[in-house]
Amino acid sequence: MTLVKWSIPFSLNSEYPPAKIEKILENNYSLKIIQNPAKDFITVDYNFAETNSDNLQMNLYDITGKIIKSTSIKSKKGTSKINCSGLHGFYILKVTGKDIIITEKVIVEY
Repeated sequence: MTLVKWSIPFSLNSEYPPAKIEKILENNYSLKIIQNPAKDFITVDYNFAETNSDNLQMNLYDITGKIIKSTSIKSKKGTSKINCSGLHGFYILKVTGKDIIITEKVIVEY
């Protein structure tokens, strides 16, 4: 079983919810979604340096399970932008590989 540690920057004086959510896993993988809720783009910052997977896939699913956007991750550490123009609602971002599966909720606003 994988332990998950959440790091959510938050201030009690803030009018807005945090714009960045970071998921740090026990095996030192990290996935950060910047601007969640998103409008035009979702920026995904990731570090999967310690995975044995060479072919990582990032998919954005709608609530029915249909793949809306799909991209291959070429490097194990980097940043990826997903174009969300024309989308609105709740989505699931899923990163998969040989020894890794990470899911994250994403909200896209008008």
